[in-house]
Amino acid sequence: MRLVERARDPRVTCVCFFGGDPGPLAYHALKAAEEALKAREGQVFRVCWETNGLWNRRLLLRAAEISYVSGGVLKFE
Repeated sequence: MRLVERARDPRVTCVCFFGGDPGPLAYHALKAAEEALKAREGQVFRVCWETNGLWNRRLLLRAAEISYVSGGVLKFE
């Protein structure tokens, strides 16, 4: 994934899924976020989300967990 490749750069400290709800692509966005976190394990790397809250509950809870663990945020708008 291109996002994961770019996340490996030590100058990158966050990835943000903002600018429109990622809900329709939630599974893929979560997978990319998990892979990016794994690639940067032990380093500062935050994952943030913006959503209208209409995700599948299980996927939304996973996004919240990823944000919490990484020090990122989950913004409802």
